[in-house]
Amino acid sequence: MRVLIVEDHLKMAALIQRGLRKEAMAVDVTANGEDAIWMAGATEYDAIVLDVMLPGADGFEVCRRLREDGVWAPILMLTARDAVRDRVAGLDSGADDYLTKPFSYAELLARLRALVRRGPVERPAELRVGELRLDPARHKVWRGASELSLSPKEFAILETSCAGRARCCRDSSFWSTPGTTSTRTAPTWSTPTSVSCAGRSTSRSAPRASRRFAAPVTA
Repeated sequence: MRVLIVEDHLKMAALIQRGLRKEAMAVDVTANGEDAIWMAGATEYDAIVLDVMLPGADGFEVCRRLREDGVWAPILMLTARDAVRDRVAGLDSGADDYLTKPFSYAELLARLRALVRRGPVERPAELRVGELRLDPARHKVWRGASELSLSPKEFAILETSCAGRARCCRDSSFWSTPGTTSTRTAPTWSTPTSVSCAGRSTSRSAPRASRRFAAPVTA
């Protein structure tokens, strides 16, 4: 298991590094946000321990840019900033977990193991499908440069569709300008006309009345 530690407090970084290496983990350390973005993009990490207050780019910015760059390694934010708004900002920027200082090393290790079990799952802070850009945290959606006004129910449906890469969101005609003609065609369905049961073929499409009043078969 390979872990990246992004921590500008050198003593803290060294303690975490030493502990993780005792658990037979490969550990890289950096104290700069910009370096962390480069390292995470160049190396496939199983998890990232990310401090918030960093030189270069803070932890929120690092997390957001990593997700935008398609880096989906689980991120555990580790910081002394324990206000609710900071925890919310960290999770909304794309982090998977948030642990405040001071912390128990046993808890840090347990949280890392839990994150690694989940694996690198694509979970962007901002969903992008074609011209659509959707921010789940702020409940905002744009088509190109124009912000769209949606009801909460419409937003929830769109978020689910975009997250699942549904065809309605991949098809640009779904958001065609009023007055234009959509090029989509309705799907065709093939319905079986008969079903075989115990060696006999029975027609599903035949009217029930015709079967009931059919002429008797004579020997």
